[in-house]
Amino acid sequence: MLELAGSILKVVFFLIFLISSVPKLANIKKFVDGVIEYRVVPRKLSVMYGYTLPVIELFASILIIFHSSSFYGFMMTLLLLVSFLIADIMVIKSKRSVTCSCFGNFLESQVDIFSLYRNGALIVLNVLAIGVTWSQHSIYSAASLVLGIVIVFIYFLSQKIWNDYKKNMKLLKA
Repeated sequence: MLELAGSILKVVFFLIFLISSVPKLANIKKFVDGVIEYRVVPRKLSVMYGYTLPVIELFASILIIFHSSSFYGFMMTLLLLVSFLIADIMVIKSKRSVTCSCFGNFLESQVDIFSLYRNGALIVLNVLAIGVTWSQHSIYSAASLVLGIVIVFIYFLSQKIWNDYKKNMKLLKA
């Protein structure tokens, strides 16, 4: 059962970070501008972070798939998720409206409470994945691939539903 859970988590994190990195790389300038908009660190650091983040996400997603390197991929994604959570908290505390470039052009959203819940849940799952996959050789099966894909679909669908809900609430208030 732990092998199945480990395989599912590997598929989930591989897909989430792959799907997040590709649109950022496809329009890197826009993503860097989005990172600068956060105003969490000085501009030069924001630019550097913006250019390196999608490459790190892509590299980490690839590391996650292979048992021999999955620990390193999960540690990289854990550090990224913590940095995302800290940046989101800082933006929310500043009461600024910032567009999250979390998924590049694939799925734009605002930094809000949903961002905190999303990143917090991913951090918990990431820590569980580290524990489950640390000593387990994950064997990919049709079940782990299908369940992983379904979970990722639900993950992105929930963000889309939240975005639509917020947009419709703004229209009702107008």
